[in-house]
Amino acid sequence: MSINVKIIPKKNSLSTPAEVKYYPCAVSSGTVVLEELAQEISYRCTLTEADCYASIIALSEVIADALSNGKIIKMDKLGSLQLTLKSKGSSTPEACSKTNIIGNKIVFKPSKYLKKRMETNVYKLKR
Repeated sequence: MSINVKIIPKKNSLSTPAEVKYYPCAVSSGTVVLEELAQEISYRCTLTEADCYASIIALSEVIADALSNGKIIKMDKLGSLQLTLKSKGSSTPEACSKTNIIGNKIVFKPSKYLKKRMETNVYKLKR
């Protein structure tokens, strides 16, 4: 299997004059939905497709609860998930409060194992 790549131009507006450079960009070849993940996992273990589906749904609920409780999720071969905040700055520590919080974001950090697996990717240039 290979990852399709296309070349895209990007303008660097910080340089004068603004210069255009070309960069390779990964092209999606589609999506994988939960049912397909459950089916693929069931092929690789002794769980049924329904068991895998239920486990993935339960995992997403448990992860959401843990993140909402300020926990970092560490999944050995997969990576870690952590909640970060988007917020407005204040001029003094006293002026800063929870009203500065605009929202949150979930950050995923891949494990060393997952990064190592991605080193074997093959890329195919699409023109």
